[in-house]
Amino acid sequence: TPSVSFFVHAIGEDGRLYAQDDLTVTPQQSGITLTQFRLTPRPGAQGTLHLQLGIAGVEERITLGQVQITPTRWRPITQNPLTLYQPDQWPRKLIGYDWDTTLPQQPRLYLHWQTGTHFYTQPVDDTAVYLENAPLLAGPWGTGVTLANQLGTPKGHYVPLGQGIVWLGSESSAKITAVAPEQSLTLTQHFASSRPILTDQVVSVRLIGYEADGFSWAWWDLADGIPAMGAVPTLKWLGGTAVRDPHFVTTSAQTKSGQQIDGALTLYDAFTNRRLPILDERITAQYPWVPLMNHD
Repeated sequence: TPSVSFFVHAIGEDGRLYAQDDLTVTPQQSGITLTQFRLTPRPGAQGTLHLQLGIAGVEERITLGQVQITPTRWRPITQNPLTLYQPDQWPRKLIGYDWDTTLPQQPRLYLHWQTGTHFYTQPVDDTAVYLENAPLLAGPWGTGVTLANQLGTPKGHYVPLGQGIVWLGSESSAKITAVAPEQSLTLTQHFASSRPILTDQVVSVRLIGYEADGFSWAWWDLADGIPAMGAVPTLKWLGGTAVRDPHFVTTSAQTKSGQQIDGALTLYDAFTNRRLPILDERITAQYPWVPLMNHD
């Protein structure tokens, strides 16, 4: 029996895709074939999401039902904490912001809001338009504050992943665009978690040398490992945990001068090999991984 490529999409009231899972299923020769889809809504999802089942290459979809998204009680990770109240929606307040510049020329701003004991992260792509029309906020002494004046220049990384993990960037021991053949590199990944992580996650870092077409791989080196030198599965991830995770890779002997070299990051479950979702639709539209070539 040939395999079938299924997908489940979670569509918001605005018609946008907020979560998806894709599975290739091989039906049993007889009886019922069971499978499981796992969807993690990305930041910005709110209200009602409609679940639709489809098959690759087939236009028709089956409506499975709907789910209601509510604000989380887990405080979001932020690299720029602050406290600014929104007087017209008291007690709503802005508790932090983060820029993500992982994709060149496509900066994204994440605004982290709190209302009572609930939290909501708002992604903003067209920042110029948003900030021009943003509501006036109030500082601790009630002084009016313009949001645009509180935000620094877009820089850094902030890529939400599943289970509350956020990738905060990568450091390289040398510029990967100017490496020599058989050169050893250390690619250190930075993560933080907004809540305890109850599964063992493997961090996979791949160094890729491309052919002249910029698409085909000429060579690659892979370094998979448990974060914190194997300590994280024992300690698990505690809420608010920050993890610095080095990976050691080596360029190929066939590395050429001027060759395009990139890095790729994924996380997956140590027991099921299921990948942790990347909760940024801009990235997943271009890559099946988090690209590391634009590292700080």
